[in-house]
Amino acid sequence: MVKKKWEHVKWFGLPSFRYLFLVLPNGQRVIIDHWCSFRLLHYIPFVSRYEKFDAYFIPSSSDISEWEHFLVSEYDMVWGAAKVSGTVFLSKILGGGAISAGIIGLFALMDKPIVNILKFLHIPPFVFIVFISFLLWWAINIIAKKSIKKKIPIEQFEFRKKVIGIKFKDFMMSITKVGYASFIVFFLIIVGTSYSNPMITGLIVLTFLAFFLNGGILRTADVYIKYKEKENEKRE
Repeated sequence: MVKKKWEHVKWFGLPSFRYLFLVLPNGQRVIIDHWCSFRLLHYIPFVSRYEKFDAYFIPSSSDISEWEHFLVSEYDMVWGAAKVSGTVFLSKILGGGAISAGIIGLFALMDKPIVNILKFLHIPPFVFIVFISFLLWWAINIIAKKSIKKKIPIEQFEFRKKVIGIKFKDFMMSITKVGYASFIVFFLIIVGTSYSNPMITGLIVLTFLAFFLNGGILRTADVYIKYKEKENEKRE
């Protein structure tokens, strides 16, 4: 039996918050699908480190020169993250296509009978808020998968499910994640029972960002992995 341990690896960002490119200690190139689907425990701080993610293994003979320009180095990711601020961040997340239309449509619903329906069905607003926020998070992850397929032929590579554990090591961002998640939970408990249109709309956006922060890739972090190399080599 091979004992797993966390190992620091070189990694690159991709044009998607759902995927990252890394090189295993043995030199194997891998694209990680950092989407935990409906594994809700992944969104709980300190629990996500036990999750394993799907991966696409790129053969050593494969030429990646056609899409290698999509790789973003750790240095560039840190500088890119430093340039991102409030309104720019929100516009990049919510400014495109279906997501933008979904948000606008959601805002419109707030002026319609949705609140009355919640009252009639005796559904607490915080349940609706969390549900809609997660649906938005799920939707942009689906869009991200379709988007990357247009740029990188990931389906041509060997696919393995739940094979690599990922840990992002960034002290300040870890504190931010825990702090923001705690703030959202506290806020939902305090005002999540209010049938106020503006309050529900605002909390949906804030809760969506909590999913984004806790489930996304920390671009400023060092990446550590757990991977049973010998076990997987035996399968081959």
